[in-house]
Amino acid sequence: MFESELSSGYLFHFTKSLDVLISIIKNGFYPRCAVEDVHFAMPNLSKEQSKMGIPMVCFCDMPLNLSTIHRSQYGKYGIALSKEWGIEKGIAPVHYVIENSSENKSFIKLERFVHSIICGYKEVCKKANIPFYEEKINEDLINIMFDYIGNLKFYSENNDSKPYYDEREWRYLVPFYDGNDQKVSNRLLYDDLNDEAMKKKFNDEMAKRYKITFEISDISQIILPQHDDIEKLCEQINIDPNIIKVIQ
Repeated sequence: MFESELSSGYLFHFTKSLDVLISIIKNGFYPRCAVEDVHFAMPNLSKEQSKMGIPMVCFCDMPLNLSTIHRSQYGKYGIALSKEWGIEKGIAPVHYVIENSSENKSFIKLERFVHSIICGYKEVCKKANIPFYEEKINEDLINIMFDYIGNLKFYSENNDSKPYYDEREWRYLVPFYDGNDQKVSNRLLYDDLNDEAMKKKFNDEMAKRYKITFEISDISQIILPQHDDIEKLCEQINIDPNIIKVIQ
C-alpha cells in the first residue's frame, strides 16, 4: 500500500447522496463532463474559447482525518479503493502548474514549436497529394496537456481563498478519441457547453463506454455521515459492515 504521513494509501471519491453512493457500488464510476479552463496553457485562446468539457472521475488521496473541508464541499458519502487499484485503472494524480512558471512557459513554447512542424508537414503533404490527418495530430497534443496539467484554481469560503493544490486530486480521464474515427473527440468545445441536451447525451455515451468497475472486495472503506445510513446501505448491498466508517 502507498501510505505516508502526507497522503493516504487509498483513493477516495465523495458524493452528496447515499443513493449515488449505492449506485457507484452496484454499477461502478461513470465519467461525467467537467468544465476546465486551460487558458494557462493555451494563452492564444480567449477565456471563453479555452473552456472545454472533459469527461472524468475525480478522486483524492488526502488522509481521511484531513478531509473535513473537502467532504463539506463534495459530499459526506464516500468510498475508498486502494491506489494499486487506481493505478491499474489508469487513474493518476493531477499535475498542478502555475501560469507564469518556467515549466508552463516551456510547455507553451513546445506546443508552438510542434504546431509549426505540423503546419510545415501539412504543406509537404499538400504538395505531394497525400493524406494529412491534422485533427489527430493537433488533438493528440492537446490531449496530453489536458490529461497531465491541472489549472491552479481557487475557491472561496468565508472570504478565505484556498488553492486547488490542496485537493490532492487524482483523475480518471477517457481517451481523447474513440475507436478509429480520429475526427470525433471525447471532449465538448466551449460553444457546446451551454447545450444541456447535448451535454446529457455526451455524459450518457461516456458512461456507457468508459465506466470504471471494481469488485466489492476492492472496497477498503465506506464513509457515511450518520448511523441511520448503515441499515439502508446494507439492505441494498451485501457488504462487510466492518469497513463502514461513520464520520460527521
